[in-house]
Formats: sequence, structure tokens, C-alpha cells
Amino acid sequence: MFVIEVPYINLDQIYNSGQIFSWIKLRDSKYVIPFKNKVLKIEQQRDRFDLTKCRLIMSCSEDDFYDIWFHYFDMETDYGDINFKAKRIGEEMSICASRGCGVRIINQDLFEMIITFCLATATNIPRIKYMVQSIQEEFGIKHVQHMREAGKVTWYEFPTPEAILNDVNKLDSCKLGFRKDVISGICQDITDGWLDLDLLKSMPYLEARDYLMQFNGIGLKVADCICLYGLHHLEAFPIDTHIDEILRTKYDCDDYNTFREWHLHFLTGYEGVIQQYMFYNEINQPMEVGINGIGGQY
Repeated sequence: MFVIEVPYINLDQIYNSGQIFSWIKLRDSKYVIPFKNKVLKIEQQRDRFDLTKCRLIMSCSEDDFYDIWFHYFDMETDYGDINFKAKRIGEEMSICASRGCGVRIINQDLFEMIITFCLATATNIPRIKYMVQSIQEEFGIKHVQHMREAGKVTWYEFPTPEAILNDVNKLDSCKLGFRKDVISGICQDITDGWLDLDLLKSMPYLEARDYLMQFNGIGLKVADCICLYGLHHLEAFPIDTHIDEILRTKYDCDDYNTFREWHLHFLTGYEGVIQQYMFYNEINQPMEVGINGIGGQY
């Protein structure tokens, strides 16, 4: 077990921010997190008087935390400074940054994010989670572990492109619809060397986005999601139906370039964090507001 105090992190907010589809929720503030061939049981304890403070209790050694999970949770980035600057944008953004002050951009596996966000078109978050889980269960390596206080936990590694192509017809049971051909095509492009993941990792943001958009099933929004969540280009700013409406109705901006010029000039390089504050606030409205945002069009 390893325990550490970390500011500006909230597992529940991250889980509900639209970037996480493979965490196993045990209850509020307690999760099992699969990552490649590793798994972490983690629990947070919030400060009753300061919501920016958090105590993390993890089922790993100190060495494993600094070797794996420190980077996974993006501990290198000063989210306190980003949050402070975001609140200066104006009243509306101050609300978003306050409500989502624990959201971080997690360093997830690149191939997993490519497949995940190719699935995340014209659908909703519960459906995306179902499809991701189906692919993991059909093609991934199964693990069963007994964890203290959690009991027996079953989790799956996210499969490789080769594992999917080895029995591609099993994609039918994942009920992907039109996305089946997109997923099999992406896997084939990777194994054939057309979509070079190592090369992609070496590219700057705009070059990586343009490169991704050469492949079937990857448009601008999906490419930006992959850049933000799979390549950790924090300047990427995915625009879906939620964000597009927010820009127009709450900031009077017809396009993202105007919004960035007017409001984000002192947050260059961290625009994706601002997008997450906006998205989290939109799909997790307070209950009394009466807006059923969760599960809306992604």
C-alpha cells in the first residue's frame, strides 16, 4: 500500500469526464484501474474543508507509483496553476473550473485510445463503455485477482491489433455496427505499418492530428481526442456537440479559433484541460438543475 497527498485530483470527476471507459468503479471514490498488464486499486479521501486537497490510498508500492502511476495520473503537470488561470477567464469558466477542479488528463495507452474514440462516434458514453468492455472481454487477456476489501476482481488487458485480427469475426459479438469495419481497418493499417504508432508518438500536435486524419474512421474530433488522451497533447481541444453549443451560446464564439484568441491566450498549451472543465460541467450538471446531460451525444 502507498499513500500520498495530491492536490487537484478527483477520481470521480476524472471517471465522469468522458475520457475514461475501462476503470472499474467499486463505489464513489474507489476504483480498480487496469493499465496495460498492470492493475491498481485506488481510493481517495477528500478534505472536508478544501476540495482541492486529496489523499490517495493505492494498492502499489512506492516504486511502482513513481515508475507507473505518477505519469499515468499526470503528476508532472501543475493543475493548480491551470485551474487558477482558468478561473480568470470569466464567471462561466470559473464555475466550470471550480466544479471540475479535480479533472486531469490521464496518460492512457495510445492504441486503446485510437480504438476507443473510433467507437465514440454518433453514440453515448454508456454505449462506448459497453463496446470497449466487449472488445476487452473478447480479445484481451483475462485476469482474476483477489483484492483486499474489494474481493475477487476480474479485469482484462486491452488487446493488441494482432489479437483482434487473429479472429476478427469475433467483433460481430461486440455489436459495433458500422464501426466493425473501422476497427478492423485500423488494426490492419497498424500491423501493415501504414499507421506507425512509434512515428505518431514522435510528432508534434498538429502533425499528429493531420497524420491520424488520413485513416478511415478518424475525423477531426476523433483525431483531437486521440491527440489529447492518447498522445497527451494538452493543446488539443476536441469539439463535439456539447462543446460547439457552449462556444456559441455561452461565449458568443462561432468557432474555436475565436474562443482561443479571446479567452485562452494565457493558457497556451493547456487548452485541452479547459475543454475538460467545460465538458465535465456540461454532462454532470447539479441534480437540482434538472438537465439530463449524462449519456448524451458524445
